[in-house]
Parts: sequence; C-alpha cells; structure tokens
Amino acid sequence: MASSPIFRRYPGYLYVRIPRQIASIEEAFTIQRLVRSACQERNDRRVMFDNRYTLPPTESVRETMFGWACFAFERAALVLQSREVAVRANMEAMSRRAPLRAFHSEIEAAHWLSGSRD
Repeated sequence: MASSPIFRRYPGYLYVRIPRQIASIEEAFTIQRLVRSACQERNDRRVMFDNRYTLPPTESVRETMFGWACFAFERAALVLQSREVAVRANMEAMSRRAPLRAFHSEIEAAHWLSGSRD
C-alpha cells in the first residue's frame, strides 16, 4: 500500500482520508484494520470518511468498504464530491438501516456526527 490513511482527531469523532484509490479487496481489509486500530486508541465510535478526492474503486472494493462502514461504527459519515453520489449512498445506507450518512461538506458531516439523532 503506497499511501496510508490520513487521520485527524476531533472531539467526538475520527476523521479519515484515503489519499488515493483503493486498488484491491486486500488493501481494503488493510485500511479497515488501520482505521479500527486508530479508533481503538482513543475509543472513537464515530468516523468521518472524506472521499472527495479519492478515485472511485471497483464495485467489489466499494461494497467491501461501504458494507463495513455501514455497521462498524456507532455513526459513520461520508463526505463526497458529488451531491448525486451522496444521495445514492444515503438511499443505500437507509435501505440497510445503517447508521451511515453521506454529505457534500465536511461541516454538514461533522454536525451530524456530533448530534444524538438522525
């Protein structure tokens, strides 16, 4: 893996940015382990994934990461470059009854993560 995830800690959540496309399912599993480890260090249960500058992965890698993010955390927020992709991600998360929402801005995502309700 050429680039590791970038982590920033904020009150109440962990910010994660993956600086490039995730190339394989094996790499997705490695990233999942790194994120879990970073969360465990400070007992973070809410995570913001900033995917605005990440190239879309293959469908199998997307499903591996999205399916994991849907249920690995108390709340997970995705920050996406396209409002249309955010709407699609929200529809999919809601159909899975997952505590995950997608947003177009980091501010909106942070506000949702810091709240106690949907």
